[in-house]
Amino acid sequence: MIILVCMILFLVIAIEPVKQEFSDRFELLILIALTTFALLLLVSTNDLISFYLSIEMQSLCLYVLAAFKRTSQLSTEAGLKYFVLGALSSSFLLFGMSLIYGFTGSTNFAEISKSILNSANLENVTNTLILGLILVLCGFLFKLTAVPFHI
Repeated sequence: MIILVCMILFLVIAIEPVKQEFSDRFELLILIALTTFALLLLVSTNDLISFYLSIEMQSLCLYVLAAFKRTSQLSTEAGLKYFVLGALSSSFLLFGMSLIYGFTGSTNFAEISKSILNSANLENVTNTLILGLILVLCGFLFKLTAVPFHI
């Protein structure tokens, strides 16, 4: 509900500037709708694969939105930089997810947590799993452009 309310508020606030700047380009509303759909998928996912795919769907729409103003060099530069940062964060995410899958044998969040908790009171949690969790966290923070990953 929060995502839908925020998107409705965004559209209400941004409708006039969008009409003035991009009146002949209908793709903007489609990209915003796809971004919203990807975010709704993201919050309802319970698997590493669907988690990754929904993040990438959302990111792809945002890459295009960042470079949407074709005549601006700043917009093109922002889209390209965002794409390169997204590729780097995707590699972190995928590598971390593969390490987690290698340790637990599952991509389901519930199965992963059961596997971790059943490993003799967390004494047998290996460095591989810890590295995988750190890589997933770093990749996700890169995708969010959280401090200090925004630099």
